Amino acid sequence: MFLTSSAGAVLIGSKISDQLNFYKNRHKIIIINADGGLDGLHLVSPVNNYFLKKYRPNIIRSLRDDLKMIDLDYSFGREDFFLNPGASCLLRLFKENTLSFVHATGLKEEYSRHSDARSIYNDHLYNLAKDKIHFIKNKNLGQGLDIIYEKINNNYPLQPVTLVNHPGWDHHNNLPSEYKIKINELSTRVYSFWESLKKNQENVSIIVTTEFGRSVRENYSLGCDHGAASVMMILSRKINGGQIYGNWPGLEESQLSDGGLKVTLDSRQVLSEIMYMVYSENNFTNRGIKLFI
Repeated sequence: MFLTSSAGAVLIGSKISDQLNFYKNRHKIIIINADGGLDGLHLVSPVNNYFLKKYRPNIIRSLRDDLKMIDLDYSFGREDFFLNPGASCLLRLFKENTLSFVHATGLKEEYSRHSDARSIYNDHLYNLAKDKIHFIKNKNLGQGLDIIYEKINNNYPLQPVTLVNHPGWDHHNNLPSEYKIKINELSTRVYSFWESLKKNQENVSIIVTTEFGRSVRENYSLGCDHGAASVMMILSRKINGGQIYGNWPGLEESQLSDGGLKVTLDSRQVLSEIMYMVYSENNFTNRGIKLFI
């Protein structure tokens, strides 16, 4: 799924924006940022992995004591993956092949603070879309998606790319119960919005991303501190859905990155390729894992 130049270098920056025609079609890209560091290992999880059970004994136990993780009936990187029960409404979209996950994604760039990671993402979006992106500010997720729905449904002007922020994912404490609330809110809002689009689904792609993941080990507060990689969600009728994409790095100690899941795919690559495939004037032939139809 790697978007590369003829020389083979990954195109992440402003090089791509010069190749895009954002008005070549009516398609809209909606980016939801799970602000604070969504724990990808708690959303799409190899819950039976020996090392994950070793590093997160209490968190994994809480999942078994509560509603059980949902079997995605999907193997990836020699692991069987399960969906967090709080996101159960997304299973139908996964089975209908309109939703896919991209695992072990994050920033392949060093940063020291939340704000640094957020700035890197926003700068990348500006480089890609320039004045064709709209940031919805001072609205919660439901309000932001309602605004977008009204514009799409009534054919009101809407920029090709819209970003909605969804804060509250910095789970240093009490991750199981706090995460359950957040993932239920995120998944139900996304599901309801998608279903309400009906025939307009053909012209919309939704990307859920985050700045970074969490540590593989739980802490003494039943939370997880900052890590490296997380997971992205892509909901679109333009993709080969019902799959988990990426390059699974493993969870053995030697395979971790600063105590977290190793980033094997820069999330900016995924954003770049989606925009390129939707808006490029070039006849781009997709290679690799073939995310797009």
